[in-house]
Amino acid sequence: MKPRFFTCEYALKDRWVEYGVYFSEKFCRFFSEKMETIMQRETGLSASNKFSLSSFRQNNDLPMYERGMVSVIRTKISILPEFYDNINFCWKSKSGKIVNTTDDDFDESDIECWIEGLKPLLYWKQLNKEEKNHPFNVRNLPYQLIVLGFGTHMGIEVEVSDDLVSPQLIQSITNLAEKHNRASELKERSSGVVHNLSATLGKGIINFRIDNGSAGVMFIKKILRELAKFPAVSKIVLDH
Repeated sequence: MKPRFFTCEYALKDRWVEYGVYFSEKFCRFFSEKMETIMQRETGLSASNKFSLSSFRQNNDLPMYERGMVSVIRTKISILPEFYDNINFCWKSKSGKIVNTTDDDFDESDIECWIEGLKPLLYWKQLNKEEKNHPFNVRNLPYQLIVLGFGTHMGIEVEVSDDLVSPQLIQSITNLAEKHNRASELKERSSGVVHNLSATLGKGIINFRIDNGSAGVMFIKKILRELAKFPAVSKIVLDH
């Protein structure tokens, strides 16, 4: 069976009962699926035998599960052999209804979910993937790509051989972000949303600043593919 961050059939669910976290069948499935989607989208990593959720609670005095208008499950990333990092899985309903982990009767499309505290670059380093440089594996890019860092807030430096193409390039990336957000909103933000995008011009350089919001590394891949359409682009540097 393919590893998952959280499964509803095995020991992790039973262990969390010790910390006061009880799941209905429906909410357990919902939580498991959302955890997979958000982690993949925002870190570029999938669950594995080495990279998963810990079966233990955070080392603090906060309850593992707290219900409210914004509810939270406080858990932590586990990377073998001995790395842990606290994260918070949060959710709220657009209708204002408080949805509990034990509920079976709730509208999944009414719930917005997100994870606080993710540190993608740190996880890649801990997993010994830094030699791969980054999770932005896009085939046949026609320009040099250098990744110094990545995260929710990022800088994208684009070197161009012709400054005349810069306004068109900026508009293209702006349109890409707007299109992404519109499409994601129509599907209950299933692909996350970009919060902010700006650009400044220098001689032979375009500097983008992006608040990637919940769109994650997958949207950065979209940008890289879009920039590949411009022959004037010679190098891209990603940093946070």
